[in-house]
This record gives sequence, C-alpha cells and structure tokens, in this order.
Amino acid sequence: MKLIIVRHVETEANINKKFSGWSNYNITQNGLNQINELKRKLKNKYVDYIITSPLYRAYYTALEISKVVNIEIIIDERIKEINFGIFDGKTIEEIKEKYYKEYLSWMENYKKYCFPNGECYSSFFKRIDEFLNDLDKTKKYIIVTHGGVINYITKKRINLGDYMEVEI
Repeated sequence: MKLIIVRHVETEANINKKFSGWSNYNITQNGLNQINELKRKLKNKYVDYIITSPLYRAYYTALEISKVVNIEIIIDERIKEINFGIFDGKTIEEIKEKYYKEYLSWMENYKKYCFPNGECYSSFFKRIDEFLNDLDKTKKYIIVTHGGVINYITKKRINLGDYMEVEI
C-alpha cells in the first residue's frame, strides 16, 4: 500500500497552541495558503482513494485536495484525533493550572491514560489499527488526518519493522 499522509492545514487552535481533539476551529489565512500549496503539489497525482477524518479542519483540507486529484473523499471516523476531553480547547499552561493532577497522570504513563470526559489512548490506538488493517494493500491512498494519528501510524510501523511507503 502506498500512503500520502496529509496533516490538516493550520487552524486558530494551532496558532494559539490549544489542544483541539474533537473540537472545530476556524482555518487561518495561512491554512488557506497551505491548501493552495497542497493542491499544487498533489495536482494530477494518481490515487485510488482519499480518506479523511470528519473533523472540519481535515475534511475541508481533503475536500480541496479532491478538486485537483478528481477523486471523491471517503470520511472515516477512525482517523479522528484523540478526544482530549477536559483538556480540549486549552493550552498546556491552562491544563497544568486547572488540571495539574490529571496532567501529571498523563505525563507519567500516557499509553494507559484516559482523558476525563474524553478517550483512552488504548481505544485511540485500536481504532487506528482497525483503519489500517482495512486498507487494501494494493491501493494508493491520500489520508488526511491529524498529528496524533500520523505520529501513531509512523511510530507503529517503524517499531514493528513493517514497510510502508509514504510520500511527503
């Protein structure tokens, strides 16, 4: 399988350094410029599928890419960012100030951590694994998703010694 992995474009949460798991934020002017650059780079690329997270920042990015590769997008819930629960919409400083005990627990063992009113890393990892396992190994994909998903995919594949071709 060949993956072209695209992180969504810049949002107001990104520039304000806020955790934006399942929340939606407006795309910045820089984000709109990034879309134009992505469209230029991906124009006329042959892919079998474009799959995106349903979250606005990823969906909008995928929608714009689809205009230049002429493929309809597929929405897949499994490649949403992790649900940060009570941390969502806050900066790291705000989290430390308001939820210091929870912050320490998260830092001590993030792989076993469950965000209050959010998601556990174990379920986050499981849904990404299920997504990857369902991909046809003979096809080429553009995957539009989030930083946490991308980090997990690349670390998982490298740690397992698996081979996955990724275009950047």
